[in-house]
Amino acid sequence: MLPRSKVRSRTNGFTLIELLVVIAIIAVLIGLLLPAVQKVREAAARAKCSNNLKQMVLAVHNYHDANGRLPSSSKQTCPAGTASGSSTGCLYSLGAFNEILPYVEQGALKTIYNPNAFIDNSHTNDFFNQQFVSIYQCPSDDRATQLMATMGPWTLAPDGSLNGGAGVYNYRYMASSYKLMTGMGNPSSTDTWGGFWYEALDAMAYNKNGRGAFHTDGFTGLNPETLTTISDGTSNTLFIGERHIKPGGTSEEWVRRGPFWADAFNLYNTSATYLNISNLYMTPDYEQCQKTVANGGSGNANYCKYGWGSFHSGGIQFAYGDGHVAIVQATIDQTIFAALGTVSGGEANVGQ
Repeated sequence: MLPRSKVRSRTNGFTLIELLVVIAIIAVLIGLLLPAVQKVREAAARAKCSNNLKQMVLAVHNYHDANGRLPSSSKQTCPAGTASGSSTGCLYSLGAFNEILPYVEQGALKTIYNPNAFIDNSHTNDFFNQQFVSIYQCPSDDRATQLMATMGPWTLAPDGSLNGGAGVYNYRYMASSYKLMTGMGNPSSTDTWGGFWYEALDAMAYNKNGRGAFHTDGFTGLNPETLTTISDGTSNTLFIGERHIKPGGTSEEWVRRGPFWADAFNLYNTSATYLNISNLYMTPDYEQCQKTVANGGSGNANYCKYGWGSFHSGGIQFAYGDGHVAIVQATIDQTIFAALGTVSGGEANVGQ
């Protein structure tokens, strides 16, 4: 009888080398896919931000249809005879982002706002001021979801004299991502059409045709714009743009200089354009803007407060008066940018 042949058994499974090869392949695939996933996320965030801007301008149009005018960036009232440079007794109220709430499906929130409680004058509207409103927050802007003990605006109405860190005052506002275009500011003083009443008049004296779609009305003698006063055409006029602020830095002031949707005081819901200055104020890095100007840059560092900026690659998204959204490069020629920011400058179609 023939001897029984021996059969070597083999256990099922992977050798160590095979496992290492598989792990290496997976790591390579993840390395290839991760940038693609990040690009998809950023594209989605950009699209959401663009849609926010478009919906806000549509809300402005609906507000105009109902009221016969555009909303004011703010309304300031002062005692009769108030001298130039004084804000004593002056009060701020309203604000475009407040006024259009019913037209962005936030009518219920608007009903809890007390119009007789002026900005930073009492705590009556604290609950209102601290609410998260999705359309006012860009997904790429982490700051815009914050409400912290140190997250209030750096300065308070009516004259910005009270400023400082945590504990100096206890007014808190929900941060946001966008600002209204107030037009062409005075580059030497940095005063804008959306500033204190006498600042708006200074910007007017600098260029009487430099006003934007939104400005400080009331004691300035200015009235809200209408669609018919935008003689440059709504398709050539910037309405609302991105103002993202880079978090961190050596001072909490930097992050608190950004927009707060419910605060209609001066620089917290409006920004401007300027001639004859650098483009430093068109970056989300507020700290870098301030420090560069302070270390020999041209112009007054205050214009960093009235700037624009975006975390999206490629530029800053702006909504025009006709509702279309386009990217404005941070390197745009300031003459062109200033022309786009005015409602009746008389410029030809400047393009970008």
